[in-house]
Amino acid sequence: MVNIDTSFDFALPNSIKLSLYKTALQLKALGSKDFINKPLSAPSKHLVSSGGKYIRPTIVFLSALAIGEKPGDYVNLASAIELLHTASLVHDDIIDRDRIRRGLPAVHIKYGTEAAILAGDALISKSILLSSGYGRDVIDSISRAAMSMCAGEILDFGFQKSQRVPDVNSYTEIASLKSASLIATAASVAAISANKPKLASRLYEFGKFAGIAFQMRDDFFNFMGLNDSSKKSTGNDGAKFRPNIVDVVLKTVARREDAIEKVIALNNSFIDKANKNLKGTVAAETLSKYANLIRIRTAG
Repeated sequence: MVNIDTSFDFALPNSIKLSLYKTALQLKALGSKDFINKPLSAPSKHLVSSGGKYIRPTIVFLSALAIGEKPGDYVNLASAIELLHTASLVHDDIIDRDRIRRGLPAVHIKYGTEAAILAGDALISKSILLSSGYGRDVIDSISRAAMSMCAGEILDFGFQKSQRVPDVNSYTEIASLKSASLIATAASVAAISANKPKLASRLYEFGKFAGIAFQMRDDFFNFMGLNDSSKKSTGNDGAKFRPNIVDVVLKTVARREDAIEKVIALNNSFIDKANKNLKGTVAAETLSKYANLIRIRTAG
């Protein structure tokens, strides 16, 4: 049996810790005025108030620091990215019929499907509003990410509906659109705002490859039953025909152990591609250390 290291520890600089703290305070302080009225505010805040891992805001701040910017200048932008991510979770849970998210009843379970759809839309709107102070190019980038996430989700649902398992190329396309597009945007928005287009392009590619690897890691943990089942669904991707990288690879290999080894190799290859994209840039050392945490690593 493969013993997998599930840790995700990283010693963040104090400036980023402070920025994450400010982001958490800002998100938890959202109230009825931010969403016009209480009927919309309650379902919109449901998952926001529960916190989360803040992986995407962390990437925003790490990228800002890596290119010589002050992380604290990008709190609104990090909050916008996190709200867009949360909106996608609200809508995904409706589509996937999941009942638990972040240890809480999913928004559609607690407030009803109609309220959950509207809450997701409101979170997207608030995300765009918070990002508007960083310029047109940043708004364009975030809007494209939102569209890509929708495009990835509809491809994902197509496989679920037809009860088919995609091949590796189709899986990678879905992961690139649905998951990696927002991580790529998180990695590049500070450079876009700072008018550093060449660096922004390389940071975007870094985030895209790292995001695909992150989705593979999440799928792998789901398949292995390593996700916290009290906080999200665990080990049921195959039963619901959700595209999962292990099931994808099992189409081409006979043994479960061989599939596990191949998935680990695929995950690591995308991290290598991500890090290679930053080679020679001022961002390489800082972001590569964080990306390496996304590797599926065996313990011992």
